[in-house]
Amino acid sequence: LKSALAKKRRLFGTMLSVLLGVAFLTGTLVFTDSITASFDDLFAGIYAETDTVVRAESSVESANAAEARGRMPGYVLDSVSAVRGVADAQGYVVGFAQTIGSDGKAIGDPARGAPTMGMSFGGDDALNPWRLTAGSEPPGPGELVLDAGTASKGDLTVGDRVTVLTQTGPHEFPLVGTARFGTVDSPGGASVALWDLATTQEVMLGGADEVDAVWVDADPGVSQDELTARIARAIPEGTEAVTGAEITEENQDAMASALGFFNTFLLVFAAIGLVVACFTIYNTFQIIVSQRSREMALLRAVGASRSQVITSQMLEAFIIGVVASILGLFAGVGVAAALKSLLAVVGIDVPSGSTVFLPRTALVAMVVGVLVTVGSAVFPSIRASRVPPIAAIRDLGTDTGGHPRRNRMIQGGALVALGAAGFTAGLAGSGVLWVGIGALLVFVGMFALSPLIARPAARVLGWPATRISGVTGVVARENAVRNPKRTARAGGALMVGVALVAAITVIAATAKAWTRDVVSEQFQGDFVIAAGGMAFGGRSPHLPPQLPDLPE
Repeated sequence: LKSALAKKRRLFGTMLSVLLGVAFLTGTLVFTDSITASFDDLFAGIYAETDTVVRAESSVESANAAEARGRMPGYVLDSVSAVRGVADAQGYVVGFAQTIGSDGKAIGDPARGAPTMGMSFGGDDALNPWRLTAGSEPPGPGELVLDAGTASKGDLTVGDRVTVLTQTGPHEFPLVGTARFGTVDSPGGASVALWDLATTQEVMLGGADEVDAVWVDADPGVSQDELTARIARAIPEGTEAVTGAEITEENQDAMASALGFFNTFLLVFAAIGLVVACFTIYNTFQIIVSQRSREMALLRAVGASRSQVITSQMLEAFIIGVVASILGLFAGVGVAAALKSLLAVVGIDVPSGSTVFLPRTALVAMVVGVLVTVGSAVFPSIRASRVPPIAAIRDLGTDTGGHPRRNRMIQGGALVALGAAGFTAGLAGSGVLWVGIGALLVFVGMFALSPLIARPAARVLGWPATRISGVTGVVARENAVRNPKRTARAGGALMVGVALVAAITVIAATAKAWTRDVVSEQFQGDFVIAAGGMAFGGRSPHLPPQLPDLPE
């Protein structure tokens, strides 16, 4: 303990590398748990009074990985309403729509962000996920309500005439109110236009009497399962009835799946931070051993065994790991808040809710932080135990040896070769896991080979310094050449960082070039007129016949 506290700056530097990795890991877990709980509570509240949902039976996966279903004939709503035990039934229609702001520009970018859509505004509060804001009215025939987020972005207020683009063309409506989706201004940052059912069918479907779903509220005393079974017997073939509990779980799972990539992305960066921390800790403890060689030798001279020297070093690493991990837990809560703010900046509206800090988060962060610290200190501690007692009375520390050049070259080369093979296999289709394993093996292999490279590299790269800085440059180069293992260790963490930056840059450039090549080969036209939506959307069907009349 006294050894750890004797060099406070070095102690702080070692703890900081562990703290940052643990903080990012903790922040990712806290953020994931908090946002999942917030959306779970949101959907549970939205469907709290919904006992049954009727929808098309078959589904397909749409372009944005969401589940898409066909529409049902409008008479399904009448059939459901006539079932015994139904207190209320509301039909819903949803589709592409994009609102024009007060500046004449379309709000939202569905090709690069949250979708822009239009849907029907439900009836009473029991079956309506939308809650009108103060001073707003529910939409009547030919009237429009916008989600509060869209109205704010477009600088639109009640009483304005608002243009909405749909697949049937542009339509203008009086804005009679704004609404919130549960507890948020908009669902996941989406832009939503709301009409009554008849108006929605007119502007979205060209007047076709169809619905996407029917939400049902049961009479008092009728259970969800009982009502759903009755409705299932009354609806036509090709449709299905599910309970409110099932539809709630489906939406919660869909949101968790949608956030899965983002969560994985953050966890990867947390892992990268911990890998870099391993190099930093390893290097720090190697330096500690070098600086304390006479101290270790003196301990050996007064009777300390090798196991006692190893234990003292490992205990020091354990103390650093525990303290840094505890601090990282607290810092991780701040990271989670920053991630939530980041989502808000890019337009994704996360439901408000308390921060969720599960015992699992603390356990994982503490175990990972301590294991990374202690594991990185194992080999330096073994090296420290090899310092002979005679070194206590010598002016220079004793080199405790290490891997012979031949063994180092064989082991490092084998790791690099295996890593390259795994990396190639992953890129060839075996999965991203093999890419990560391959990259890690390449890093470890290069770390093993780096002392062999450090000495000749230091001689070549240090030559200009000897000419420019004179004696200072000569001393610097000779120091780097004299202990190639120390030089290589010092560059280990930097090697990982530069490699990651280079990898991300190469991947981004490759993806961009590949996309351009594919599009240029497959696309045979001169111009494209598109709605800009990745999942669904379109232009007016009257547009294509008008294009041949243009002189160009």
